[in-house]
Amino acid sequence: MSTVAARPRGLARRHLVTGPDAVTWEVTMLQQAGAQAVTGRVDGRLVVTVGDDTGGLDDTDLDAGAVTRVPCRTDVACLDDGEVVVRSWAAPPALLVTPDDVHLVPETPGPPGSARIACGERLLVLSAEAYETLPASLVTLLRSLPSRLLHTDPAVVLETLFAEIPVGSGALLERRALRSLR
Repeated sequence: MSTVAARPRGLARRHLVTGPDAVTWEVTMLQQAGAQAVTGRVDGRLVVTVGDDTGGLDDTDLDAGAVTRVPCRTDVACLDDGEVVVRSWAAPPALLVTPDDVHLVPETPGPPGSARIACGERLLVLSAEAYETLPASLVTLLRSLPSRLLHTDPAVVLETLFAEIPVGSGALLERRALRSLR
């Protein structure tokens, strides 16, 4: 079952996706002009994609002498047991925020990374353009982590981060027990 609370472009919107274990993924996204923040299903898994509609970056394969376009996006596959698999292409890693710490997912560029998200923890995903344009807002948010990011409504977090910039997209993912939904 999926419930979508849609708002106009540029304002955060929330998706609730209920799994078989009475735990749900809450995905709050904000999408500016020229960017994407979407959810979908691939092989039965919830997939969240955050990126820029820039057509990608040039990537030169020196061995083959070819130039290819690499998409500027991050895909997050969400499993029912709380595991996320994060794959970034020319985009920053996601930030897993727990009550005690913040972790990069993936920890290194290139291969996908995975993490398990417990109820109440959050995963912040930003597009490359948002990440590059948000330094002041992001620094303020990171200084107050994890309490502010974990205890502020996700729509307010994203709308505050994007208040002064017209580009990029972002998403906050969280697992919640059905009884604790707002």
